Amino acid sequence: MVELGCAYVQWAGKRLPTKKEWRFAARVGLVGKRFPWGDSEAVARDYANYDGTRGKDKWEGWPNGRTAPVGSFVANGYGLYDMAGNVLEWCQDWHSSDQEYRVLRGGDWDKNSNYLYVVSLNGSHPSFADFNIGFRCVSGFPAAKRVGAPRELREQVRIDHSGKKYEWAIIKLKKALKMRPQNSEVWNDLGATYYALGLEYVGSTWSSQKRDLTSNTISEGNLALETALCEVESGYLVFICNDEMAEQIEQRAKQENAYTSSVRWSIKSKKVNILMGETKEFLLKARDSYVAAIDIKPTYDAAYQNLGLCISKLVS
Repeated sequence: MVELGCAYVQWAGKRLPTKKEWRFAARVGLVGKRFPWGDSEAVARDYANYDGTRGKDKWEGWPNGRTAPVGSFVANGYGLYDMAGNVLEWCQDWHSSDQEYRVLRGGDWDKNSNYLYVVSLNGSHPSFADFNIGFRCVSGFPAAKRVGAPRELREQVRIDHSGKKYEWAIIKLKKALKMRPQNSEVWNDLGATYYALGLEYVGSTWSSQKRDLTSNTISEGNLALETALCEVESGYLVFICNDEMAEQIEQRAKQENAYTSSVRWSIKSKKVNILMGETKEFLLKARDSYVAAIDIKPTYDAAYQNLGLCISKLVS
């Protein structure tokens, strides 16, 4: 039961982690990953004791299962063992608004792999005790208050945006993330800055060049692409052409490290989209920043809207 856990940690001069501290310690900076080690469930039994057995996991689930000794599995990047599996772990936070249930995180030997997700949250009454529930301590400092990035930095970023000084804004937002790596608003701001900078490199219109090659031969289409690649160092190219030409254009563009996508334009033609240079670099960074914001705060509507707009540019 959590009361006993709290009694011990107070006696030891320590405390229980908050749910955000627990997630930060489990994730080790792997933003966007499902498990403390990454996205692969295939290697889960090298890192966690959960329901069933295989590989390093020799401890069965219910009714014959039990906890594994500490050190039986690979530690995460912070040297912490069993951040996924073995036992569920109490956190300081309340799981319900009526303060009846407290947060439990991490999964246990009796649960399936879904409970191992870093973002997984469970709850139970503080008086509840069971064979698959435990806790770990935090020491050295009080629980961090929920604060955003420093107000001064974010205000400076707004000023930079208004003056189109996007590179300066990016430097300041990265500085803010070093102080608040789990701040979804800063990740969203960073995505918006990368997005604006990517569009700056396109030029005065979206797209940089657009060619209808449906009446051209394959050789003429290849020549049009080579000409565009020479003329456009960074930007967005669009070619409408038959399927065979579309395949060749995409292959050639990828050789130039471009980002390509294609959609059906008509029964006999495709629209090939090509992102080049800084436009490609910054729009992809914008996408990844929005994904990071959503991973931290799955209910963040603004980040979803911005991600949708960014993806529409990548594949439009």
